[in-house]
Amino acid sequence: MMLRGMGFDNTTFLYVASGKIYNAAKYMGPLRQMFPLLQTKDTLALSKELAEFEGYSSRLAALDYTVCVQSEVFVTTQGGTSLTF
Repeated sequence: MMLRGMGFDNTTFLYVASGKIYNAAKYMGPLRQMFPLLQTKDTLALSKELAEFEGYSSRLAALDYTVCVQSEVFVTTQGGTSLTF
């Protein structure tokens, strides 16, 4: 809702920097309906590209970090260790 209030619409590419989301279909469904161009590292990269990172949470977080710092707009929803500036 905040993104919509800031003027972002359903043509906005949205990247969710996250690990596996429990019950993603249920919990991410409303966000995906508002922003159908929603992406994650799993939707952008091929499985074979991510294979060398699997099992290394800090490496996976580094991929998310790289995408976030290259973005035009960055919004964080919570504190944590992976995206601290």
